[in-house]
Amino acid sequence: MENQFEPKSKDRSLLYIGIILGIIILTMGYVTFFVDDPNQIFTEKQPLPPPITVKDKTKPLNKSLEMSDENVRKSLTKFIDAFYYDQNRGYFDPASYFANTTQTYYNYHYLTFSRLHEIHEKRFTSMRNLKQNWIVSSLAFKRDSGLLTTTYGLRMDYYNSSQSKQEMTDAKIEMIINKEGKIISLRELEKKMISSVSAVESSESEIAPTISEQNKLYDVSTVGTVPKFPGGAQALAEYLKTNLKYPAEVEANNIEGKVYVGFIVEKDGSLSNLQIINGIDSGCNEEAMRVLRNSPPWQPGIFNGNPVRTAYTLAIPFQLIN
Repeated sequence: MENQFEPKSKDRSLLYIGIILGIIILTMGYVTFFVDDPNQIFTEKQPLPPPITVKDKTKPLNKSLEMSDENVRKSLTKFIDAFYYDQNRGYFDPASYFANTTQTYYNYHYLTFSRLHEIHEKRFTSMRNLKQNWIVSSLAFKRDSGLLTTTYGLRMDYYNSSQSKQEMTDAKIEMIINKEGKIISLRELEKKMISSVSAVESSESEIAPTISEQNKLYDVSTVGTVPKFPGGAQALAEYLKTNLKYPAEVEANNIEGKVYVGFIVEKDGSLSNLQIINGIDSGCNEEAMRVLRNSPPWQPGIFNGNPVRTAYTLAIPFQLIN
């Protein structure tokens, strides 16, 4: 007969259930806080694909002696692109592009990095908001004793603070690069004024901004829609063909060429501030001015959806017909 006073064995099922629940809770907490993708625990880990590497086929200029003409041209294009891209965004680091001692920088000679930077700052102060666009198609180069002598066309658009004029110039630039791929000389071989028109500079005063914004002068490179003759280029050509009269004396002397006229297309499409940028003869110059003064209103330049005053240069051809 069992002893009714003997203690019975304890039921441990609740204890086991509690332990299991605790393990589950701890596991879920770990997965939540320490595993980015829980599916990785239950799926077979796939090997990562090999990294993709892209080789730059354009060799650096410090190996120009070993390069073909085609690769030299590619490298020069890349180098000059970066050179002007940095300057157009306001960055100028001589050590990135120039040799330790630069023999020529425009009209200055034998310059250190600090002196280069100083001259650059002065130049950008006198040519405010300077934008430089080089003409890739004009690139030419030759090799000479390990040096690369490069020439190309450069268009500069800037505000001439000393004369309060918005100007555009074309220049032929010579850049000489040494064996290390650094510039040792940069200078202008030729320079030609394309347009120069009086411009209203924005003021920092509290009253002036409204006035200056109304009269602000834009360049064709900055507006969203470029000014144009009503009907477009074909209509303009027809207008010139119909209205342009060849001066008798000029025709008798077999003088041909193009007259470049700069002007402002106003917000209402009228033309103002007409001036000869580059002419061929007084008779042709006057005739070009006469035709443009009698031009119908143009479609104005558009910036941010609004018509704006825009500087424009037009080449008017004078060509004899045999």
